[in-house]
Amino acid sequence: MHAQEFSVEDRSVPITEIPGWVWGLMIMMIIIPFGIYLLVWGLDGIGLANWKWLWYTLILLLMHEGTHAVAWKFASGLPWSAFSFGIQWKTVTPYCHCDQPMPARAYRIGAMAPLVVTGILPWLWSMWIGDPDLALASAMLISGAGGDIYVTWAIRDVPKDIQVQDHDSQAGCLVFWPSDAT
Repeated sequence: MHAQEFSVEDRSVPITEIPGWVWGLMIMMIIIPFGIYLLVWGLDGIGLANWKWLWYTLILLLMHEGTHAVAWKFASGLPWSAFSFGIQWKTVTPYCHCDQPMPARAYRIGAMAPLVVTGILPWLWSMWIGDPDLALASAMLISGAGGDIYVTWAIRDVPKDIQVQDHDSQAGCLVFWPSDAT
């Protein structure tokens, strides 16, 4: 892409400045699935300070970021070298970053895939087998997708074929509008 052919719009915010409605949504996204689990299975087996819950949480966290990469890779066709992983230490937030533009549709797919893969599916499994540790860990990962929901919401009006690029240090992306579209 040539800079003179595009205008760039920043649709990102520092993670500490994500709107309040997102934080409220994230709280509800823990309470609702875990509350449903408790309604169905009760309090038996609940032990919030144990290794099984911690392992589930850590594994699902790593899978969350890996799911971003896999979904972006296959939805966009970008090379694996376009993706990097790390932790933003200021907020102790793990991340997957793509350093190349992709169509907005591919970005949305990659942004939302972890909600399903590391949140909803493990939660459904926990409901099937009655595992409170997995239910809590997956509810936390459902909630953790709140930022991904926000990022997807922030580009809701961007047509599917417009190129966007993941912001390198904030929640959101850059939108590359063709000169004739601005």
